[in-house]
Amino acid sequence: MRGILRFGALWAFGSGAACGNVSDKPDAAMPDAAIDAALPSPTLYRWIIDKQQLPKSNPEAIMYGLDLNGDQVVDNQLGAVFAAFTAQGLDMQAASDTAIARGTILMLAEASVGGAVANAATFTMYTGANAQPPACSGPTDTVCRRHLQGTGSFDLAATSAHDPPLAGSIANQTLIAGPGHLQVSLAFLGGTPRPLELIGARVRLQPVAANSLGQSVLAGAVPMAQIDTQIYPAIQQSASAQVAIDCTNMTPPACGCTAGSKGATYLSLFDTTPKDCKITIDEVSNNTLLKSLFAPDVTIEGQQALSLGFGITAVKATFTP
Repeated sequence: MRGILRFGALWAFGSGAACGNVSDKPDAAMPDAAIDAALPSPTLYRWIIDKQQLPKSNPEAIMYGLDLNGDQVVDNQLGAVFAAFTAQGLDMQAASDTAIARGTILMLAEASVGGAVANAATFTMYTGANAQPPACSGPTDTVCRRHLQGTGSFDLAATSAHDPPLAGSIANQTLIAGPGHLQVSLAFLGGTPRPLELIGARVRLQPVAANSLGQSVLAGAVPMAQIDTQIYPAIQQSASAQVAIDCTNMTPPACGCTAGSKGATYLSLFDTTPKDCKITIDEVSNNTLLKSLFAPDVTIEGQQALSLGFGITAVKATFTP
């Protein structure tokens, strides 16, 4: 408004000498506003999961579970199923340990801590690829784990999820975040590891450090559609592979199985219609016991789902999201 008035005065009085001297000096320059101090950058931690601790008992299912739906009760139905499998001699843990050691499971994790808000934190996960150094030195390497020494570098797999990070906070080196989505990998009963997209995912990480992540808990819910597309096919694949190892012919009812073997156990559980020493995907997905074990126990994001939780530890890793 002030500039408009000055222009009007000049127009009215003109610029002649008879009208007197008219001066329109510019306003004095205003000093620049103080530049805000730079906000502190968050600290980034990047790890690779070097251990999945799957529940082997009901108390462990509670230990490695979290409350996913806000009812103040720990949810871990699938963890309880793993415990039931272990009680039947079907060891989930050994399959997980082998897959991680040999690099067929590469779960990368990233946490961001601090920044503009001192105790703010986020957490997310990726699927890795091309471990350097390779997990195993060669086909005769039975220990492997060479990529899990805290110096490994990794690419991101083409199939990796890029979920928005879980938001949370950190205090006393314990990071709690969620809910959100996370992609994890599990090896069911020794089969090829399968990706699972967890909804309502939450984590409790402790202690958080640059070189390692201590005994922590990762939990979420598996939508029922993934039971059909991922878990049942994984069980069928694993069971069939074990039958081929332990059972020497296709003549029912014994099928030439070694007494007390895992192959014999799988056939007794799943080989029903017809009883032909083979396990089909229909026999697995229609199995009454599995249907009861895999019944949904939570509703997350409007979907019926099966809760899952397990323990994790991790070591430092280098990768670029």
